[in-house]
Amino acid sequence: MSDDAHGCDETHDHDEAVSPPLTRAETLVLWGIRAWVIGHRHDIPVMPNLRTAFRAEGAPAAAEAVDDLMAFIGRGAGRTIRVNCPRCRHVTEDERLLLDVVALHQQGETMWAPFLIRAILTPVATRLCSPLFAALAEALSDGGILLPAVADQAPPPDVAAHAIPAGSTIH
Repeated sequence: MSDDAHGCDETHDHDEAVSPPLTRAETLVLWGIRAWVIGHRHDIPVMPNLRTAFRAEGAPAAAEAVDDLMAFIGRGAGRTIRVNCPRCRHVTEDERLLLDVVALHQQGETMWAPFLIRAILTPVATRLCSPLFAALAEALSDGGILLPAVADQAPPPDVAAHAIPAGSTIH
């Protein structure tokens, strides 16, 4: 996961899109992901803070689910994943992807999730990660923390290109 300074106190580069506002549920989940990364990166114990925050929001099991998911992603990443600091207002593409995959699991619309998550995980990790995303989605749902539905259930064009064989028959 990225350790690059991203200048959250500074104006972002002009080529970075402005992030749309997040819902309270998205903000909480993103904070949990970011706090976990900071803790892992700097060897800071953040689980007590995650447990307190998710318990206060009515989803105590979500803290352990974030821990399990992020530990798995940390080991199964196929590339450096961009995760900003907890106070940054900008949402990276990787962070958005993680939020969307959790939301898809909450919606029960998991068909495209492996193709989306393949953008950051190795093929083996992609095949194994669904139960971890499902556990986080369920822990959040049990606490009434619902991420907004992922807009337009059609896959992005680059995902569809990898999901559907082009011109060859699989035997």
